[in-house]
Amino acid sequence: MEYIDIMLRLKLQSIFLKISRERVYQVFVILVVAACFPAFIFGASQMKKVRSGSDIHNWKGGRTISSHGYVLIRVGKGHPLADCRGYAYEHRIVMQKKIGRPLKKSELIHHIDGDRQNNKPGNLELCASIAHHKVEHRTTIGRRMPGERNPMILCKCGCGEKLKKYDSVNRPRKFIGGHGKIGRFKATNQQIKQVEELLRENFPKTVIARTVGIGRGTIYSIIKNMELNNGSTKR
Repeated sequence: MEYIDIMLRLKLQSIFLKISRERVYQVFVILVVAACFPAFIFGASQMKKVRSGSDIHNWKGGRTISSHGYVLIRVGKGHPLADCRGYAYEHRIVMQKKIGRPLKKSELIHHIDGDRQNNKPGNLELCASIAHHKVEHRTTIGRRMPGERNPMILCKCGCGEKLKKYDSVNRPRKFIGGHGKIGRFKATNQQIKQVEELLRENFPKTVIARTVGIGRGTIYSIIKNMELNNGSTKR
């Protein structure tokens, strides 16, 4: 009899614990839903209205400055030039009105006075491509212009060979590779040949330096190189 009472008590305890676990889970689910979806519990009318535009306390009239220093104005998300927030660059909108047509994606706007916030029509210049826009901001003089020919010129070392005036990145060239100032000598091939000829004729180093237009230190380097390649040379 006592055995039956014990088994009955254990059975009732297990049933009670099971019911308690289910009840705790149900309460937990209700709390989560109430916290995450207030409209579902309290109704959409009780939700806080999301403020935008002029309802915001720090509203600046839909005009702001980008991280690059350009002026952005609010035009709405349906505008062709607008980003995902509904803002567009003011200088592009001004240029569209100036030329009377939509801008192409490849076309860029150049600020003539360098002030990115001065978007007056007279201060804006239309560039057909990024290459033309880079030309406007170019600080290095003598580089090849977009569309400019790349003619053949004579190497300045005097060897008589020809080379293209500009290299692959549009920088001006004067010498064929290896024909310019040679390493520690700081002299061209033609100057080195002149120095060697004058040394063989026993001209003083000071006279050679003045005649060829190089320093005495360069002449000593050429003499040392001659000694290594041709044996002894009179100093």
